[in-house]
Amino acid sequence: MEVLMLTGESQRGKTAVLHLVHEILIADGAKPSEVKRVGAKNQRDFTDVLTYHGKRIMILTMGDCKKDIQEALAVKDCDFLICACNDEHKEFYKEATYPFNKRIADELLYRLAANLYDANRIIEQLGKII
Repeated sequence: MEVLMLTGESQRGKTAVLHLVHEILIADGAKPSEVKRVGAKNQRDFTDVLTYHGKRIMILTMGDCKKDIQEALAVKDCDFLICACNDEHKEFYKEATYPFNKRIADELLYRLAANLYDANRIIEQLGKII
């Protein structure tokens, strides 16, 4: 399985970026399986397996939980894993076939632009390897 990993500090928008990636892939024809919420109820974290151009792509937004990252990396029936990984779990960085460092911005407009930029970098890389 090839791993596209969005890395960065906690609370910097990794989950928001992966929500965008999920939405973009679905808009482009990916078929979701079943979105499963992970983490606390007040968090927006989820996992899903999409079928896209005949490939199975798992998305995991929960980059703060070591156990969730380990379980996602152990999945055998997916071609790709797109996941977040908090800087506190740098030991997982070596698992990334394609690492992406989260861009950081302070103001809301710049954060939205940075998130869209990061999402498009991941989509662009995925397009090159599918």
